[in-house]
Amino acid sequence: MPDPALRPIDVIDGASIKGRKGLYVLGCFDQRITFYSQQVRGLALIHALAEQDYLREKPRVAVIGGGAAGLAAAAAAALASDSEVVLFEAADDLLKLQMGTDRRKLDPHIYNWPRSGADDPVADLPILDWEAGPSSNVRDDVVRQFEDVAGRRGNLVVLKRHRVTGARELDAGGYELTVFDKAAGRLRTEAFQIVILAFGFGLEASETVHGIGDKSYWDNAGIPGAEFRGRANPHYFVSGSGDGGLIDFVAAASKDFDHAAMIQAVTSYPNMEPVKTELLAIETEARHAKVLGDPFNLFEAFSDRIGPLIQANGLVTHLARQLRPGVQMTLQTRDESVFTLGSSILNRLAVVATIIACQTTE
Repeated sequence: MPDPALRPIDVIDGASIKGRKGLYVLGCFDQRITFYSQQVRGLALIHALAEQDYLREKPRVAVIGGGAAGLAAAAAAALASDSEVVLFEAADDLLKLQMGTDRRKLDPHIYNWPRSGADDPVADLPILDWEAGPSSNVRDDVVRQFEDVAGRRGNLVVLKRHRVTGARELDAGGYELTVFDKAAGRLRTEAFQIVILAFGFGLEASETVHGIGDKSYWDNAGIPGAEFRGRANPHYFVSGSGDGGLIDFVAAASKDFDHAAMIQAVTSYPNMEPVKTELLAIETEARHAKVLGDPFNLFEAFSDRIGPLIQANGLVTHLARQLRPGVQMTLQTRDESVFTLGSSILNRLAVVATIIACQTTE
């Protein structure tokens, strides 16, 4: 996410592709990819371009990708200038990833927990603002606001079912995009002076392990449901130590997972101040060690220093009541530490509490 201390020119440099004037990338290679952070990246880039007069001559602007970053960038560009802004989205719908689930909660600031302000449910964005809630609800609110901007501003064109298949830099400046119109079944070319690549990561691979079909993080079916088969010891294997993997670990271990309720239970549990203090101390130590190149095992720190605190205040016992009866969990990670600084403190805490609950529940 952009540092508020960055100058506009720094934001532009960070999004620029070296040697390609007017070509920018949003959120494809960044850390901490969240719905909110992608919106902020899109807004920050357009603000920076406007501040540095890149939009003064009304350049034609292409935004490729109708996700959180793309919608924010396209709406902001249309409002901040008289440039013609064209948004290309290959799918039938905008924000397509978030429309398929009401079991995933989007929360704008929760990844900052336990720091102050993390419990603010409002994104507090100048446009396309939203409140914490189920993914599909947030998506509907943001799309509604985006369509309102497009309806009010005559300079914003939205082309769904249009896939950009190529780009060629022009001698006179700018880029010629090759676009496939799915409805018409034909290719065409269009020229733009500014091109913003906001296609993000897209959907996950459908079969990362041969013979095993994957469910997307954004699919309701990706979250294990109630145990209706009557298995005495249901066993779940979760691969990955990113936030998605950590959340899914807790979800799989829970008999009736409710994402919003899990967040509320952990963040609002009584007597958490000593836990919060120790969590921030561990985070500071780990980041300092990373700068120095020293080893630091986050999982061991959570287990050894946080584990006793959440057992003493009753959080582990509380979460143990939510476990599937007889559940067995396996978490596979690429890193020896299990936890990494790229994941949220809240999700790490929920996982270590769930692991201890599994180990201490008969």
